[in-house]
Amino acid sequence: MTGVTVPRERPSRGTEHAPALELANFGVLHVRPEERFDRVALLARQAFEVAGAGIAMQDGDHSFLKAATGLAALDSAEAETLARFAVSHSDLKVIDGVSPDAGFGMLEKSRPIRFYAGLPVLSAGGTRVGTLFLVDHRSRTFSERDEKLLADLLWLVERELWHTAELDQAAEVQRKLMPEHPPHVPGYEFAAACVPCRGVGGDFFDWYHTDRGVVMTLGDVMGKGIGAAIVMSAACSVLRAAGRQYPPAQAVEFADLALREELESTATMITVCQGELTPETGVVRYVDAGHGLMCSLLADGTVRRPPPELKSLPLGVLPDEKRAEIAMRLMPGDTAFIFSDGLLDLYDSTADPVDAIAQAARAVADRGPQAIVDHFVQRALEHARSDDVTVCAYRRSASG
Repeated sequence: MTGVTVPRERPSRGTEHAPALELANFGVLHVRPEERFDRVALLARQAFEVAGAGIAMQDGDHSFLKAATGLAALDSAEAETLARFAVSHSDLKVIDGVSPDAGFGMLEKSRPIRFYAGLPVLSAGGTRVGTLFLVDHRSRTFSERDEKLLADLLWLVERELWHTAELDQAAEVQRKLMPEHPPHVPGYEFAAACVPCRGVGGDFFDWYHTDRGVVMTLGDVMGKGIGAAIVMSAACSVLRAAGRQYPPAQAVEFADLALREELESTATMITVCQGELTPETGVVRYVDAGHGLMCSLLADGTVRRPPPELKSLPLGVLPDEKRAEIAMRLMPGDTAFIFSDGLLDLYDSTADPVDAIAQAARAVADRGPQAIVDHFVQRALEHARSDDVTVCAYRRSASG
């Protein structure tokens, strides 16, 4: 048998509290296959040439197999019995010559388990949350080399858990960067949502009050995942600070200069639509920095899209570029609708996806901005996504 050693530092053993909470944070509490864990179980079975291998997890008093190869079905009673035995040990457990009454049943009705070896799976904080184990129909020895190989395979399981925890923490930080509640403006309704294609992403939206009105921003960082999320965090903060002090054109120009080094060093750019609503008049002054994905849903049922020539370049292309402000006026009953290009991918089978999106928004616009956002969020959740999807909508009430 051969194995690859991955350098690592495992957390100290002995922390036994709150495994269910840890697993909830990792998003692995459901008894369903996941390729990342199935792959490790298969590798363990092949490396040790045993009848079966699996990963058992514990949720409170309930134990279950998260992955299994050569074993019972994940949702079977036999699998639960085996999982319960596997998670009952706090350190390396090897049994050569298992007796029929050992407490974890049989791999097959006619072929009892004669060998078992398992190592506990620890969270990054040291909590025992599961076990990686091997079983076989025949007795066998388990050498120090075997222990080392099993520990190396265990690292792959723990790395997946820790990576998931890091992504969850990053996603939580990202969620907190975006507003939880819409602004309160008499005569107007606001709604927005961001659905990353991974745990974190490069899309963001923002809104806040200033002494001039309400600033609204939708941005899209080129790229996906952690790298785009880091740039997104910087961009969101810079644009918010600039928007509180300057009107849209100056704010976007300031942000472009402030982010120049970050965008150049990461070879990325950001499309942004930043607008400022004056509630008393319904006038929105905005800058379209390479975005272009917006439309007005008018009270009379028509849809208006801005001329493409009004777009300027994204942030990170020419930091000294002067930005022109565009003005539009929301009349009573009108809705403004902005979205990121990830939504286009959900309509890529249509000749004009922007038109299809606008018509879909138009169909539910009478129910308010939240209905528009909910419609596209549901579509994003029902389809495989290759990019983040962000949607913002705001409406002036018909009596406004």
